[in-house]
Amino acid sequence: MFSESFGDAAQAKGVRCIGMFATLLLIAGIVAAAPEGGVKHVFPLSPGTTWTYSGDVRWTVSNTNHVRRARVGWQTRIVSARNSGATTAAVVSGFPFDLAWYEPQQKPGYAVLIENPRGVFVKRVNGKPEAEAFAQRAIAGEERGKQILRYPVRIGDCVSDDSEPRVGEYCWSVERRIREARGVAWEIVHRTGADHQILHIVPGVGITSYVYEHHGTVSSANVRLSKFVLSAK
Repeated sequence: MFSESFGDAAQAKGVRCIGMFATLLLIAGIVAAAPEGGVKHVFPLSPGTTWTYSGDVRWTVSNTNHVRRARVGWQTRIVSARNSGATTAAVVSGFPFDLAWYEPQQKPGYAVLIENPRGVFVKRVNGKPEAEAFAQRAIAGEERGKQILRYPVRIGDCVSDDSEPRVGEYCWSVERRIREARGVAWEIVHRTGADHQILHIVPGVGITSYVYEHHGTVSSANVRLSKFVLSAK
């Protein structure tokens, strides 16, 4: 009787250990795939969510060497969103990248913002119909755009679609974490020989600042988030 009871107890203990080990593996997988801070999305992707930015832009008047400067207000808006499993693809009007090579009377363009367990991807497109079609292909796993963040986010990461290793150029480099009024932001920088771009991204809020600077012909933008409205949809 003693040996049978001991065997049953040992077997039960072994089952509990295996179950605990499997649970730890599952948790580790979730943590590795998820953004920091326990937020579901780094970018809130509910239709109707808006970000309003204000700041300075400079541009060179066409066919001259005259440089102009202005204060601008700029709105980014989630037009629509769709989900499939752990992937969300949102059609966005006025993504901050539109401010690169800004000119007066410039209208917001369209982009698709994709978030999945691997990170965040952006695809700039020509018009709303193309954006909607791309978003549908994205949730089907057929498209993904250019990656700007990789999960889990780590300081020193250099995120690029190029298979060759990059050291600080032609990739989105995660430079540091910065405490801001809206939370702790990741600062990510994209450098090329011609220009550079800087984004501050606060998990759960999105982009809180955007800088573009061309190194030749004058063209620049430096805007910060002044108003954020999270849609309840």
